[in-house]
Amino acid sequence: MDLTQTSDQTISNDKQPVIPDETPPPHETESTEAEIVEQLPTDDGVIKTTDDDGAKTDDVKPDNEVEVSSPLPPDFDKPPDVPVFVEQFAVLVEAKIDEYDGGDAPVKWSQLAQEEAISFLDIVDRISKLFTSLCRFSSEYKYAYSISRVDGALQRAMSYIEEEYKSILYDYKINTDSDITNSDTSSAKPNPNSYSSSDTNQDAEQDSASEENKFPGYSEEIVATLNKFSKALIAGGYETECCQVYFIARRKALEESLHKLGFEKYSIDDVQKMNWEPLEREVTAWIATFRHCTNVLFSSERKLADAVFEDQPSISETIFSNLCRGMMIQLLNFAEAVSMTKRAAEKLFKFLDIYETLRDFIPLVDRIFPFLTLMNSRLKLH
Repeated sequence: MDLTQTSDQTISNDKQPVIPDETPPPHETESTEAEIVEQLPTDDGVIKTTDDDGAKTDDVKPDNEVEVSSPLPPDFDKPPDVPVFVEQFAVLVEAKIDEYDGGDAPVKWSQLAQEEAISFLDIVDRISKLFTSLCRFSSEYKYAYSISRVDGALQRAMSYIEEEYKSILYDYKINTDSDITNSDTSSAKPNPNSYSSSDTNQDAEQDSASEENKFPGYSEEIVATLNKFSKALIAGGYETECCQVYFIARRKALEESLHKLGFEKYSIDDVQKMNWEPLEREVTAWIATFRHCTNVLFSSERKLADAVFEDQPSISETIFSNLCRGMMIQLLNFAEAVSMTKRAAEKLFKFLDIYETLRDFIPLVDRIFPFLTLMNSRLKLH
């Protein structure tokens, strides 16, 4: 037998039919595996999948399936939690106030060192701003305790500052300069012809020059302190208390000034019942007082109010106008009461003195009471 032929037959007999490969294409394999993989989509665009070992892995969804989003910005409409240090800060503020206002002998503001005073006012400013910020969320129950703690610390701070503010305001000194007093009292002698327009204007210039760059009864350092206190009280929500304390203190000071100048408050009935000799002395004192108020006191009061309420011009204007209006009503009521007394020849010169005093005051109205000029101009427009 031919070995070559035998070999070919053997090879031919050994051939098996070719079995087609049933392995699915790659894409079908991936699809099949995807069907048995647990997919856990999340809000941040990441798919939580489980591999063959059961471990979960992160996989980012394709752009055509899920839009991948960046981290969300903070929600400002949703109130955040209050940090722990907020309440701790309120406790520290109360402890600091206890050092000054605790015990039977409170520490006066004048006893504090400059650095300590500045630090305390800075603390008060911080607690005021913190309370204002927290009040925005007052409707949220979870803020109630923190707001209460901060409010308690703020009230104690405001109480201490208000008392010191009041103490400093009442610690004024009535002007005792001999030149001013003498210029007023010397003209108040019973010489009916002693007053003239030129004398009044000259004395007014002397009074204004002597009071230039001075505050009524306070040093510049004290006025600077009063300005800091007013800012702290207004920022802390105590604007009404601040204005009330200032107004009462300055009204008392002005009344004492009038009394020192010799002017006494009389009703119309009292003036009508007075004999001419004592009434003549009162008229002389009234003239001196009126001139001193219009030439010195009112100008200095405006300067003081503008300095104490430097950042609050509307408050300064309101307080000053109320103070001066009260003083002017007293002074003008007396002049009106004198003019209503029984006519007599001996009263003529004093009546003329009152007239000249009021006449000389008219040019000062625009400078002392600018709000009256503005009011009159508005009335004319209507």
